[in-house]
Amino acid sequence: RQYDACSGAVQAGLRYGISGRTDPDVPVPVDATESLAEAICCDVRTKVYAEPQFLYQAPDVNLFAALRDGATTFYDSVCGLPVFRAPVNRTLRDFEADTDEHGWPSFRTEEVVKEHVRVDADGFVYSSCGTHLGSFLPDDKGSRWCIDLSCIAGNPSLEPLLV
Repeated sequence: RQYDACSGAVQAGLRYGISGRTDPDVPVPVDATESLAEAICCDVRTKVYAEPQFLYQAPDVNLFAALRDGATTFYDSVCGLPVFRAPVNRTLRDFEADTDEHGWPSFRTEEVVKEHVRVDADGFVYSSCGTHLGSFLPDDKGSRWCIDLSCIAGNPSLEPLLV
């Protein structure tokens, strides 16, 4: 597609109910056939926008009901690379509170899989395979990666990791 910046197609069967989000709920015109993940993670026309705030709380998503004690690995929704692990050096409740404060999953320095996450000069966050993940928005607690769940709801890649 003309506006598709991703290295491949968005995976089928995304975690946390994200594949069920077939309406590209974004404030700019995109292809009617795009899913929310395709529009947010891949369509260059939506680069400056995010998925709806608090999407992770929607009844069909309910992210924090799906997370268990210990760290969860979040994977790129296109290529399946691990991009974040949370919580690390904080509790699940602290991760949830940070996310609730901002309205999108919010990761801290220790939770970034650094070999697979890049921040450009404008603060946009990408995986090493080119998927747009969200924004780098430091706050009073330090470095913060404010990330669209739609773009990190992937399944692990079955292919060898080539970076």
